[in-house]
Order: sequence, then structure tokens, then C-alpha cells
Amino acid sequence: MKSQRLRYMMKNLSPGYLRIGGTMADRLIFVTNQTQSRKVLMDVQDGSDCAYEQRHCSLGSISTFTLLDTEWLELYELSYSTGFIILFDLNVLIRKSDGSWDYENAEKLIKFSNDNNMNVIWQLGNEPNSFQHVFNYSVNASQLALDFLKLKGILNKYPLYRNVLMVGPDVTRPRPDDTNSIAYLKEFLAVGGGHIVNAVTFHQYYFNGRNVVNVEFLDPRTYDLLRAQIDIVKGLVSYYETDTKPIWLTETADAYGGGAPGYSNRYIGTFIWLDKLGIAAKMGLDVVVRQTLFKGFYALIDYNYDPTPNYWISVIYKAFVGPEVVPCIEASSEKVRLYCQCTNKNFRSSSVTLFGFNLKDSDVIIRVEGLKDPRYALDTIYAYVLSPYLTLFTKSMYLNKEQLVLNSDGTLPPFKPKLITDEVHVVIPAYSSAFFVIPTDIAACH
Repeated sequence: MKSQRLRYMMKNLSPGYLRIGGTMADRLIFVTNQTQSRKVLMDVQDGSDCAYEQRHCSLGSISTFTLLDTEWLELYELSYSTGFIILFDLNVLIRKSDGSWDYENAEKLIKFSNDNNMNVIWQLGNEPNSFQHVFNYSVNASQLALDFLKLKGILNKYPLYRNVLMVGPDVTRPRPDDTNSIAYLKEFLAVGGGHIVNAVTFHQYYFNGRNVVNVEFLDPRTYDLLRAQIDIVKGLVSYYETDTKPIWLTETADAYGGGAPGYSNRYIGTFIWLDKLGIAAKMGLDVVVRQTLFKGFYALIDYNYDPTPNYWISVIYKAFVGPEVVPCIEASSEKVRLYCQCTNKNFRSSSVTLFGFNLKDSDVIIRVEGLKDPRYALDTIYAYVLSPYLTLFTKSMYLNKEQLVLNSDGTLPPFKPKLITDEVHVVIPAYSSAFFVIPTDIAACH
């Protein structure tokens, strides 16, 4: 956490939420006035087979581990100094004999955080619909809603957290063939849980990292799974009259079980991530939390503090894409995905960023007439085209044919655009992604 390079790499991704949570959140105990913490010796992956394939893993035998007050302050300083707000996942599996939540340790953490003026938002439990498979213990959705109500009451006792965001229930990916996840979310919303939380949350992965093959990373039908899953959540939120509540995707990557070795951390894994960012915004999700910043094959930053290809996708998306979604060009092939959002106003106002990718083995030509405003000069389309070095399985990426390399201290190199002059067409080469910043007079982007 002291590494200056890591801090700059995080700043490059900010602002955002830094989620501290996952499977072992429900084994965490907060302690004060100690100098030595108790850690977990077993390597437990978030998004495991236990949760996503409903296998019994017997993690209930894993002892709790401790988070020291000094460690908590260090984590907070890291997030605050790099432009992130912590989203902290409280342990919901400390239970009383009557089955209700024993909130004493959670309140100890909340009080300490309030006393130290720590701007934190809160979750309660991780993938509770899978507790039986992961921990051999269950908390039904009705009880979890009551636990959230109790948490809301606790937060209201502390001045800093009276109006703080509290989000949940963080179920696993909702699928028509996964009745466990859908039934849990239904019950949570039916008993009023959606009116207690400030945002309805779920997790999503496409496939198992242990047995995925490379063609799945290039199959548009795989990408479409997310659309269907978001539709399920939106339908339930609307049915239970909580459709004014935002929907957040609070844990997501391509493959569960730590990611897919040789794929998640290579160029081939960038298309499905960029598509997820585009789909999530287009379908109205307010927040997407990438799993993970550090650790696992799906990490954005590797163990040497070097960027993975998806780090570059994330940074460039943050640099050039704003939150407002606008009407876009329809792609003529299922292997071409296009999205349009207002350009990040910190980069350029009154512009649209057209972004997407081409999974075909030949170039695609896109006509942008209609997005361009004729009152602007024709040489003002800024093109940023991302391509691999030799193979889809490389860790090296090129921006406009120049290799992307961080500065030694972790700061970003300049992103040099290619100016497109006197053209109403742009080109995305084979197996490439692109961002085109296009001046326009669309009212939403002023």
C-alpha cells in the first residue's frame, strides 16, 4: 500500500468505488488496540464454484480473520488519497442463537469509522443466496431484509452515516436456470428489502475460469448473457415497485474462480470487458465494480504492479467516456459492437464518444454522418484504436500503433489521437477496439 507506483495506477482509474468485500467478508472480525492480526492461510477465490455452481465447499470450517484498526486506517488512506470511496462489505454471518444478526462487531467498525471521519458506504453479506453451499449455513432473504433494516438503524445513530448509501443484497448472477439466485432476490424485494437499501445489487460472471476455451471470449452469444441477466433484475425491481432504485453490478469479471489463466489477463479478454461497460451503461446500471483491482487472473494490476490489458481498457474508457448514454449507430454484424456516450467533460465538452470493437478478421467501416455536427471542422474526429501485439494472447497493447507503457512512477503516458480529416467514415481494424471522440451539438452532451 506504500508503493507510489500503485497509488498512481489507482489514481488513473479514479474517481470510483473501491469495494472491500467478497467471500471472506463473512469471516472478518474488526479489532482495536492490537498489534498482530489473524489472517487466512487458505487461498479463497471470490466468485467460486461453490457460489456459482452450487457445490458444497465446507468453508464454514475456516476460522475468522481479523482486520486491525491500524490496517483499516491504512486502507482508508490509500483509497482516499487515490480518489476512491470505500464500499465495505460487513460480516452478516455473526449470528445470534435466534438466527438474527449479531451486529456488535459491525457497529464497532462503524463507530470507529465515524469517529475517524471516514467516508464509507456499506454492504451486508456477500452472495447470501449461496451461503448454504459456501459456508454450510443459510440466512433467508426475509431475515436478511430485517438485518439490513437493523444496519440502517445503526448507521442512523452516527452523524456521518445518517444519509449514507447502503446497498444490497449482492446475489449471484440471475439466470432462468438458476432459481436459487432469482428466488432469493424475489423474496428480498417482496418483503420490502428494495425499499431499505439505496441500490439493488447483484454479481455477474460469464463462465468458469477453470474450463473456459478461447472461442468463448470471442463469441457474441456469450456477451449477450449479461443483457438477459440485467433484464431479469430490472424486471424484478420494477415488479416490486422499487424501480426508482438504482441497480449496481458490485462484483463482475469474465470468469469466476479467479479468472481464466491465459485469457482474463491477456488481450483476448478485453472485448468482453469493454462490451460489459457499454451494455451496463446502455441498460441503465449506475455502477460497475470490476473484480479485481489486484489478485487473480482477472486483476487489473498484476503482482509486479504492471497493467494488464483490461487496465488499459478501463483507463481509456474513464478518460474518454462520460455517463450519459445517447442514441448510437447500429452495427451491421453481430461481431461488431458499438456504443455511444457523451465524452467525459474533463476531456472535451459537446462531444460524443463512439466506442466498440470488431471481432471479425477483416476491417469494418462505420459511417458516422449524423453524429457529426456540420458546424464543426471536419478534422476534429479524434481516433484512438487499440490493437494487440502479434497475437490475441499477448499482454502488450498498442494505441494507434504505439505500445502502451506506463511511466516508471505509474503515471499515464499521453494518449495521442489520430485526427481523421474530411471523412464521414471511421475504421475499426480486425480484432481491435476503438474510441472515436466526435464533436456534436447533442443537447445531452453540453
